[in-house]
Amino acid sequence: MDAVDIISEIRELNLPDDRGRVSTGKGEYVVVGGAVKALHGLRQTDDIDIVVSSHLYHQLKAAGWTSITFPDGNAGLACDRVEIMLNWGGELEQLLPSAEETEGIPIVGLEKVLEWKLVANRAKDQADILKLKAYLGR
Repeated sequence: MDAVDIISEIRELNLPDDRGRVSTGKGEYVVVGGAVKALHGLRQTDDIDIVVSSHLYHQLKAAGWTSITFPDGNAGLACDRVEIMLNWGGELEQLLPSAEETEGIPIVGLEKVLEWKLVANRAKDQADILKLKAYLGR
């Protein structure tokens, strides 16, 4: 998926409109992971990872999203190519203050993606780490 696909899929989810709320730290969700890199044009992604509030998590679960368990043992939800979680290197309240908006969609900054990739340090993250460092001028 590229940026256009990601924006379209997120809008189809009918998540709360957090436009303008990100800077206040009061949003309901933030996009993380590979989708952030795709939104910046750094690479395509196969899925969209979103950290949500506890309230939104329970709404989506009640709406029939599939319960999943991530490799780290944390619970999440999935629907098609979207994965929902309560934590990604921090809970929503920790991620929102440094988030930005793209097309009105809250996303974590690339610095946070790099930080997470460096901590995870999986084999599949190595190319992303190099690309992010170059893009960020590190």
